[in-house]
Amino acid sequence: MKNLAILISYLIPVFIRKKILTLFSLSLGKGFDFQSLNQEINFFEKLIKKENSLFLDIGANKGKYTDILIKKFPASKVYVFEPQKSLFKFLKKKYSKNNNIKLFNIAINHENKKIKLNVRFKGDPLGSLYKRKFLKNGLKKIEIVKCQRLDKILDSNQIIDFAKIDTEGNEMNVLKGIGKLIYNFKIIQIEFGGTWIDSRFFYRDLYEFFKYKNFFLYRMSPNKLIKIDEYNEKDEYFTFTNFIAINNKQVFITTNAQN
Repeated sequence: MKNLAILISYLIPVFIRKKILTLFSLSLGKGFDFQSLNQEINFFEKLIKKENSLFLDIGANKGKYTDILIKKFPASKVYVFEPQKSLFKFLKKKYSKNNNIKLFNIAINHENKKIKLNVRFKGDPLGSLYKRKFLKNGLKKIEIVKCQRLDKILDSNQIIDFAKIDTEGNEMNVLKGIGKLIYNFKIIQIEFGGTWIDSRFFYRDLYEFFKYKNFFLYRMSPNKLIKIDEYNEKDEYFTFTNFIAINNKQVFITTNAQN
């Protein structure tokens, strides 16, 4: 293998090798951004019951994910969490006539407190509890938001059929704030990427969290879920990647997955 690598380094220019590496990474779901949220939901739609399900949209922004959930599961309820005041007002107006949607103007965290939210402008989709150093315009504006643990909001007997967590780097603290109620969750979708550099979390933290909670962890690739059986440092790939965690005690898995 080493000799082959040396031969390739002589035969193929660096810029082509970089493109090939990126291509293979995308095929494994590393950095692959789905063109449609429908494509993401299609991976686990069959695992969710059609009626009386409960969904959580944590980091809802303008509610695009919630829109798809209520379209596919009209008889279900959605708890929508969005800390930005301008976005919360938008969501409140948008869903004013839908009694199956409950809105929360808070950030889910591992601590109950008020904290600074860094944004570039009102309604910023990249608003984060962490300063994003790579952004050219910078997160120069500050909004004080209320943080709360999820286990202080949910009832201890509530079963969560699906939760989407997209909190721009604060995903691990969201998971920590679920506490023992994590065992009531069936399926969790989590966004991983460059924001985790700013929050100083790693893919290893995500892997170990779900391993010890007895969840199966999958990476979303273009055509299927790739099951992750063990941790590998090579998977510390800090670019946009979606993971699915499935509670193996709550869900009978029939997904099209590969090792």
